[in-house]
Amino acid sequence: MKMNTYQTVIVGAGLTGITAARQLQDKRENILIIDKGRSVGGRMATRRIDGGKADHGAQFFTTRTVAFKQITAEWLEKGWIKHWFGDDHPRYASVDGMNALMKRYAEGLPAVLDKRITRIKKHDSGYELTDEQGQSVAIAEKVILTMPIPQITELLETSGMDVVPDLKNVDMTPVVAGLFSFETTPASEKGRIIGDFHEGIDRIIEHKEKGISDTPVATVYMTGEWSKKHFDHDAEETLSYIEQQAAPFFGETSIRTRQLKKWRYAETVNPLNTSTLKLAVGLWAAGDSFLRPEDEAGTTRCESAYLSGLDVAEAVVREQ
Repeated sequence: MKMNTYQTVIVGAGLTGITAARQLQDKRENILIIDKGRSVGGRMATRRIDGGKADHGAQFFTTRTVAFKQITAEWLEKGWIKHWFGDDHPRYASVDGMNALMKRYAEGLPAVLDKRITRIKKHDSGYELTDEQGQSVAIAEKVILTMPIPQITELLETSGMDVVPDLKNVDMTPVVAGLFSFETTPASEKGRIIGDFHEGIDRIIEHKEKGISDTPVATVYMTGEWSKKHFDHDAEETLSYIEQQAAPFFGETSIRTRQLKKWRYAETVNPLNTSTLKLAVGLWAAGDSFLRPEDEAGTTRCESAYLSGLDVAEAVVREQ
C-alpha cells in the first residue's frame, strides 16, 4: 500500500474509535486513527491544574454487559483502574486519570493527532480525507466516523454527502465545568462532595480523595440545561458564578486557581437505537450515542461507546 493509504481510517480517538481500531488491528487490518485533539481519549479527559490534576469529562464507568465486564476485568488485573464506589452497582475509575487509561488502551495503535478532518471525498480506492488546509491526510478503503453526531453531520454536509434523517434528528446538550484547586482538601466521600446543590450544579468531584491528584482539585459540573443557556457567556463571568454557587460545598478552604472547561457536545438527549450506522458503502458512523437495541440503560455512557466500537469493527469486517 502507498504511504498514506489504509484499509480503514477511524476519525475520532475516543473510547469508540480506540476500541474499533484495536479490534481491526487484531484482525491484521492496516488502520489509522485521526483526531483533532492533542491526545487520545475524547471526553475521557484529564487536565493538570496547579500541581494536581482533575478528570473533567467522564468520572467513572459502570458495567452491564458481558463484553464490557470482560474488558473491565482486564483493566483491573493490569492495575489501570479501581473500584471507586458502589457495591450493588460498582463505579470504576482510572487510578491516575481517565485520559491515562485511554492512553494505555490506545498504546501501539497508529494515530495522527491535532489534525481536524474537514472533508471526505469519494476516491477510486475508497475515500480521501483532507484537513483544514485542504491537504490530503489519508486514503482509505473504509472510514469510521466516531465524533459527536453533530460533527459527523457537519462533515458529511461539508463534503456534499447525504445525511440520513436519523443523524439529523439527534439532539446533544453541552456541559460546562469549573476546575478549582485549594489550599486544603474539602470534605467528601471518597472524592464525591455531597449536598443539596444550588441552582445549576449537577455534581462536584474532588480528585485528591478520588485518588488521582497529589493536590486538592475539584471539578464542578453544571447541568445540561444550565450549560446550554450559558455556554457562550464570558468565561470569567461563568467561572465566577460557578465558584459562587459551589463555594458553600468547599468548606473553609481557600481557592488557589480556577479553570473553565466546556464540552459543546456532551450528552445525547435522544440516542439512536442502533450501535452503528452504515452511511454509504465503506462509510460508517459509531459512538456512545449509538445504543444496541437491547440496551437496558437507554443512556449514552462509556459502556455504549465501547460496545459501539466492537460492533462497528465487526460490521466493517463483514462488509468485505
